[in-house]
Amino acid sequence: MPFYIRKDNSVIVMNLQGKSIDRALRELSAEGFKGDVLHNMYGNQSNFRYAFFMVIAMVGFAIEDAIIKQLAFKLPISQVLISVGLSGLLVLYGLSILKKELIAH
Repeated sequence: MPFYIRKDNSVIVMNLQGKSIDRALRELSAEGFKGDVLHNMYGNQSNFRYAFFMVIAMVGFAIEDAIIKQLAFKLPISQVLISVGLSGLLVLYGLSILKKELIAH
């Protein structure tokens, strides 16, 4: 049975697991408690969005790593580092132009 703890006062409340959010909130208010929904794991689409961006970032890293390894076979490491740094600078500069943000203030 879950506990509701508030200022050194423990109260046993009803078990709300497996009930719909609306029903759980109604049962809580009937017992004199106020329920707040902090996270709804089934209706929250932002987790899928964040996972999608994480996959895109991993693909980008893998492509960048393959390019760096191919460049390292043909060029000295100093030129590889300079070319990677300059290409990253160009990408970030392009993104700042698209978002209309200043690079430096």
